[in-house]
Amino acid sequence: MTFLFGLVVSKTNTITQQNNTSMRSLIIGISFVFCFLFWSCSDEWGQISYRTSATLVYKNKSKQPIKMLIYNTLGNAIRTIRLQDSDSIQIELEGSPVVQAWGFRQSVEETGDSVVIYFDEEKCLSHTFRNNTGTFDFRNYDNYTPELVQQRKFTLYYTFTEEHYAQAQPCE
Repeated sequence: MTFLFGLVVSKTNTITQQNNTSMRSLIIGISFVFCFLFWSCSDEWGQISYRTSATLVYKNKSKQPIKMLIYNTLGNAIRTIRLQDSDSIQIELEGSPVVQAWGFRQSVEETGDSVVIYFDEEKCLSHTFRNNTGTFDFRNYDNYTPELVQQRKFTLYYTFTEEHYAQAQPCE
């Protein structure tokens, strides 16, 4: 009986060791599956980001102080920007998949639909998204190239000049 009992004990120990080994393998396998699922679903690893970042730099070389009022599609002024002669301002924008000038956020309330540029509060220019005029058309920017704006991150420069002031009409 001792022999049988020893055999039973020996088999029990072997089965317990096999169960422990199987359980460890199962836990490690499940951990790898969860890690793989976690990383494969994130934007940082293994997926393409469709976000575009742009820095738009506006310079005033018109010899006049400028005030820009940016309006949304609802007709509400959402931003006011003031530039003295020779001043500049940088505006950081993001878009998915593209950036829109004056698109501060991807919502109707925070996206510019029109811009009125006041030169010394006397003469005005109006740029609109609908007509793709002035600052809304990247082709009007100083350093525009099609290759530049196809990048995921780029910088464009727009300079207000004396010619802009000459084109401006009396403000209403």
